[in-house]
Amino acid sequence: MNLKRTNQNVISEWWWTIDRFLIALVFILIFCGVILNLAASPAVADRLGLDQYYFVKRHFIFLVPSIITMILCSFLNQKNIRRLCLLTFLSCILIMLYLNFFGTPIKGATRWLDLWVISLQPSEFAKPAFIVLISWFFSESLITNKPGKLISLILYIILISLLISQPDYGQTILITMVSILIYFIAGMPWIGILVVFIISI
Repeated sequence: MNLKRTNQNVISEWWWTIDRFLIALVFILIFCGVILNLAASPAVADRLGLDQYYFVKRHFIFLVPSIITMILCSFLNQKNIRRLCLLTFLSCILIMLYLNFFGTPIKGATRWLDLWVISLQPSEFAKPAFIVLISWFFSESLITNKPGKLISLILYIILISLLISQPDYGQTILITMVSILIYFIAGMPWIGILVVFIISI
């Protein structure tokens, strides 16, 4: 396949516009995950009375569609990515609300959606969608007079409230740290930095 810059086909344009370094890092992480799974999971499978490579097989079952989904998403333009993230975030919020009222607690937390074949954790999908959305809103607030920071704060409060009610403190801390980092990059005032520092103490 010819991937010269001068070519106007979809694949060639995709190849020369994506962040190839970032894609390489993602595949390095995937490779490390496979190695760790091969090293650690057989002992756990034996202890549970399962096939030695049960977890390795499941890892690859989910790995292949995940890579395909990642590549397909990389073909989207910025506008469609924002639309997809908004739809994903709103859907996850509705599912998390449903789980709070009708979910089955597992080890004291109602964070899993049982789809019979597989179980999904909606907050894992809400997290990247939330990061893209608040980054978009913060950038818009710097360019226009739109209340991007206020909208981001409202989305943050909604998401964190649902996470705490599950409870899922790990995701709460992670999302809070990422939100502060994005706020800092977007030009957090020094008083904001001071408040965050005092709260962290």
